[in-house]
Amino acid sequence: MNGKTDTRTYKLNHAMIRVKDPKRTIQFYELIGMRVVQKLSFPENKFDLYFLGVDSPGSPSHGKFTFDRQGLIELTHNYGTENDDHYRLSNGNEKPYLGFSHMTISVANVQFTYQTLAKAGYKFQQHVSSVNEPVIALDPDGYWIHITEQYPPNKNVPSEDAGLSSVNQYALRVTDATRSIRYYTENLGMKLIKTLDSENGNAKTFLLGYPSTGPFTETEDLSRREGLLALIWQDGESAISHVHNGNDQPQGFGHICITVDSIDTACARLEGLNVAWKKRLTDGKMKNVAFLLDPDNYWIELVQNEGFTGKANF
Repeated sequence: MNGKTDTRTYKLNHAMIRVKDPKRTIQFYELIGMRVVQKLSFPENKFDLYFLGVDSPGSPSHGKFTFDRQGLIELTHNYGTENDDHYRLSNGNEKPYLGFSHMTISVANVQFTYQTLAKAGYKFQQHVSSVNEPVIALDPDGYWIHITEQYPPNKNVPSEDAGLSSVNQYALRVTDATRSIRYYTENLGMKLIKTLDSENGNAKTFLLGYPSTGPFTETEDLSRREGLLALIWQDGESAISHVHNGNDQPQGFGHICITVDSIDTACARLEGLNVAWKKRLTDGKMKNVAFLLDPDNYWIELVQNEGFTGKANF
């Protein structure tokens, strides 16, 4: 890399959520076209990591290394929680612990996916799907999963075709939109793609991302993209002055992860920008992972993109 890092090659790889029982959680996401692409076990520390993604031949990340993808969901399971009747997780949508909002998964046929989940007994925060409102399913731990329809819709697809699903967005509430957008664009090289206004005018959603599958265009339908970041800012009576990052108690959401072309040079560049760190690359036992703190104290994991090295990180 000649001592340089190119943020245009970065990818928004995954969002991490803690789960009580990985078996039941994986069953839920399999019904939306996802599967486990890698499992990492750390028995000495009593936890496992499951990386879920869409891996059908038609998906943008098909066949790639785990850390050369976008649009993954990482499940963190701490041993024993599945048998603990008192173990509960924060989904980020209950006061006073507002923070992480939801993940959006786009599918070929919303009604088919809705019926599949309903038949399997899963609950919903919002049943109705329209042009402006998604179906909001609740995963087994209560995390909100927005299910939207890709454009153009294909009502004839039996929607068992997992290749037509995409983990489209990870959504976080922020207290200062201008500050957060500047952080993600200037420090981490994301592009501000689109701004969406709520119907009542008291909230905005800012979509950011990396152009891993090609440049963004003004007229592009974004529903088939993987791994976009949605920053939600609220005004008026809905304004929030503090967000819950999911790592303070009560825990739930953990972090987003960005993969980079060269972990050493990427971290060196960020060090020069005086960003806040949760864990520098040289801290602790794991010398191949770093964590930033964004302006709202959300954790951002930095990991080497395996596509540049040709070998697995773990």
